[in-house]
Amino acid sequence: LLAESGAVFRQTFASAIITSGYTSTVYTNNPLNSAQFGAQQVPPIMIAGKTYPATVTMTNNGSSSNWTWDSNYALRNVASSAWAISQVALNPGEIVFPGNQKTFGFSVAAPGVAGNYDFRWRMTQAGNGDFGDSTPLTSIGVLPVASANAYSAEYFDDMALTTLSAVRVDASIDFDWGTGAPVAGMGADTFSARWTGDWNFNTSGKYRFTIVANDGIRVWVGGSLALNKWVNVNTATTYTFDKTLAAGVHRVKVEYYENTAAARAKVSWKLR
Repeated sequence: LLAESGAVFRQTFASAIITSGYTSTVYTNNPLNSAQFGAQQVPPIMIAGKTYPATVTMTNNGSSSNWTWDSNYALRNVASSAWAISQVALNPGEIVFPGNQKTFGFSVAAPGVAGNYDFRWRMTQAGNGDFGDSTPLTSIGVLPVASANAYSAEYFDDMALTTLSAVRVDASIDFDWGTGAPVAGMGADTFSARWTGDWNFNTSGKYRFTIVANDGIRVWVGGSLALNKWVNVNTATTYTFDKTLAAGVHRVKVEYYENTAAARAKVSWKLR
């Protein structure tokens, strides 16, 4: 390949490989600008409108170019514009030398409409275009937000509400998992869950909320933290609190974690 002085070599030939079960595009020669895909982490299922963490790791395997913020290197979204994020820049002052890795950590907001959306990224440099490997082409399933009087539920395979394992719609929170797991494929211990729902309270007045949990649980009503029992317990424990609400729709959010042994979570309320 020939290029004018100062120009960056551009690729025209590609081959496919399988990386972590997905197809990735690899550019076969080694120009000044080149990138090798390393890893990608993104939840395979999301709830519409919610924000989730993602990471992409790339190796600078070009022959001489350093990746820097000043030189306008970035990770670019080359899939769907529905993600509302076009690129992720390097940090000012950061230098990724040839042979070194860069892990981009960023947040993605799930599209507002349910469906399946492609998710793929590639390195780019302003003025010279995209280069190197793309990340695997991944299809992300986006579920609708639960309608009124139901919960959008997220289940995590850790106690810190970080390792998302499954999302679904739950009609209520009344679970007695015992020593089992809430979702197939998850561990029976050290898991957590978050439920978010908009509920219609038909009558103004004081409501008594009754909570049963083993282990920790937190409850928000109308955006205010109403119960915080984020502690280990030896058996299912009942808590109550009163909340005065105007007639209408109010958001109820519940966070829960299970440490070991039996798992139980229940949330209910009634007008006093």
